[in-house]
Amino acid sequence: MSTGSVVIDRFLTPAHAAADSDIDQWHIEAGQYTSGNGVWCWLLVQPVYAHSYRARFLAYGPPAVIAAADWLCERIERDGIDAAARIKPADVGVALDLAASERHIGILVIDALATAASNLGR
Repeated sequence: MSTGSVVIDRFLTPAHAAADSDIDQWHIEAGQYTSGNGVWCWLLVQPVYAHSYRARFLAYGPPAVIAAADWLCERIERDGIDAAARIKPADVGVALDLAASERHIGILVIDALATAASNLGR
């Protein structure tokens, strides 16, 4: 398990975790599950105006999953869905300093993002 400060900080205080009240109000949802280990990430993305989005997540798994989902939501809100869609799983690993054994987490959150972008018609 990664114990890097970026992962721990985002895990303890995620800025983009979805609240129960968010879930029913979102128009675009995208989930991604891993087979066998019960780890999952669900992104909620909502257009605000042209090229601007709100993004929240629901996730289950080790701290790095929550940190990666929070990091990705931040990128969606800061850079837009099209720019975020160009992020690669390795970019997630580098940004969060994930251990080699956690690299699959980048794939998990990027797959959820790809589904969200597709649902938005991107």
